[in-house]
Formats: sequence, C-alpha cells, structure tokens
Amino acid sequence: GCGGGGGRHRGQNRSAPQSFHQTWDNLTNATLRLNHTSDLPVRVIRGPKLSGPNSTSSSGGGYRYDGLYSVTSAELVASGVGKLRTALFTLARVQ
Repeated sequence: GCGGGGGRHRGQNRSAPQSFHQTWDNLTNATLRLNHTSDLPVRVIRGPKLSGPNSTSSSGGGYRYDGLYSVTSAELVASGVGKLRTALFTLARVQ
C-alpha cells in the first residue's frame, strides 16, 4: 500500500513524523479515494526518493512512468505511537 497526504505541518519535510490526523479533505487523499470509488486508474511515476526495489536511484536517478494502477482499497487507519489516522491506499497494476 501507499500512504496518503497531509498529517504534517506546512514546511515539514516528508521524513518528519506525522503530527495530526490525515483526512479525506486533503486533495491527494480525496482524489485517490475518488479514483477508488469511480474505478478510475491512476498513472504511477517512480522517482529516486522512493526507497526499495522500485526506486530509480540505482539506475542513475530521474523519474520513470511505471504504468496504470487501479486503487483497490482506500481507508483511514490508526497507526504509530499516537494512533494518528493515516490514509492508506492499495494499488494494483492494470493488465
């Protein structure tokens, strides 16, 4: 799955800990939720900041188009020490 947007104060970078609940009001979360309920695919772009085997950092960095994905689930899940709600999305590649 992938995490949603929001949950950090403006100016904090993405590695800062989450400091408040994420909601469906966040534009990124609302759009991915709409993709889920409407069964519309999303285009996935991978970049060098991504960790793990899907990162582009080992192949020289940059960004690459990774294809169309359907959003198979969208939910707000309490997680972490403070049990703050995080938008969690599951994506599956469209064949």
